[in-house]
Amino acid sequence: MKLFEKLYTSSLYIIIFISQSAIAQTADKDNLKNFSRMKSPQITSNDIVIPTYENLMNNVRKVQPVNGYFYSTTCKPTNLSCFYSVENKEKNDGKIYGFENKKINYVIIGKKDQQVYKRPTENKEFPQEFSDGISTYVYFYPSGAIHTIKQFGSNGKVTSIPVGTWYAYSEKGKITHKIEHDQRFKMNLYDILKIAERKDLPDFSISRKFNNINSFWSIYLKPHYKDNITKSRQILIDDKSGKIIYDISKDQEKLLNAKNYESLGLNEENIKWLKNNDLHQISDSELYSPFGGH
Repeated sequence: MKLFEKLYTSSLYIIIFISQSAIAQTADKDNLKNFSRMKSPQITSNDIVIPTYENLMNNVRKVQPVNGYFYSTTCKPTNLSCFYSVENKEKNDGKIYGFENKKINYVIIGKKDQQVYKRPTENKEFPQEFSDGISTYVYFYPSGAIHTIKQFGSNGKVTSIPVGTWYAYSEKGKITHKIEHDQRFKMNLYDILKIAERKDLPDFSISRKFNNINSFWSIYLKPHYKDNITKSRQILIDDKSGKIIYDISKDQEKLLNAKNYESLGLNEENIKWLKNNDLHQISDSELYSPFGGH
């Protein structure tokens, strides 16, 4: 009996501790600074200038920085596959040039937002501030002609969110496919971060999708790894209205995956939204197939 009482007391203490901690950390979430959307760079094949393998190696050998940029490389005479890294001192503007047998294979162009998002809650074991960023990936045919240009949101809270304008080219340089992403979304990453912060969960990731009728964001929130009581949560947000379509716990994910929306406790309007969305949604593998995948 004493053991049970100890366990009960300990559990009660943990619940109270977590609840009080959450209350103490909830500060001005509705008054967070307004952040503007980071604008995706407009990059087409005409904007891509590729320095030669030899010129990059020459810059690596010079005293750094060279014209404000630091050059480094993994390339050696014995390396058939290698890359050059070019980055400014502030580390918010850089490029990576990948080579195969001294022929260009890919280029990655990185840009970091000047805005810095600081979390209103204190979670010392997790990042407390971060900025949005955009990485542009340029891939080439073996001939050296540009094959695809793809852009992704790149920061600690999103995983490869497609952004900007994507292009696929024929080997002769003709545009064969094009997708505009940003014009489909009204909300930005920082808007979604504010919604995520309301839950007082220290770890979360963000993604977004669209189809011909809807654009929407997903947030997946996880408790602290030492917290064995709080459940992970999943939130879906309609981009057009900013309305939360569902906010469910980990225990309800099976119902969601089975499309058993009526059992999620949603109102009729949100159930209708989900069912209608299912009729129009296509997989990423199908959508991005002309670009060599996501």
